[in-house]
Amino acid sequence: MNILKRPIENRIYGYEVLGHADYDGYGYDIVCASVSTLIFTAINSLESVAKYKENELNIEMAENGYMFFSLPVNDNDTRLNIANIILETTFIGLNSLEEEYGQYINIKMVTNNI
Repeated sequence: MNILKRPIENRIYGYEVLGHADYDGYGYDIVCASVSTLIFTAINSLESVAKYKENELNIEMAENGYMFFSLPVNDNDTRLNIANIILETTFIGLNSLEEEYGQYINIKMVTNNI
C-alpha cells in the first residue's frame, strides 16, 4: 500500500492510496481498515468542517483499493488553513500506522501531479 502525500507550497493537497495492505484476509485486514477510516474521516471532515463540496475534492475510489482525493489548488486561505489542519492530522495517523506496520504500508511523498 502506498500513500502519496502531495504538497504544494508546503501544504498537503490530497492523498492517493494504491492497493491493499495484505496484512490479513478480506474483512480482517486492520491495516487496510485503518487507512480507509483515516481517509474517509479526512474527506468527511473536509466537507463538514472546511465546507468543501464533494465535487470540489476530486474524489476517486475503486474496488482494487484505490482511493484518491485532492483539494482545489486555487482556494481561499480560510478553507485551506482548515484543510491543512485536517490533512496534517490525517498524516499523523497514517505515519503512526507506517511506524507500527511498516511492512504493510509505505508512505511516499509526491510533489507534482496536482
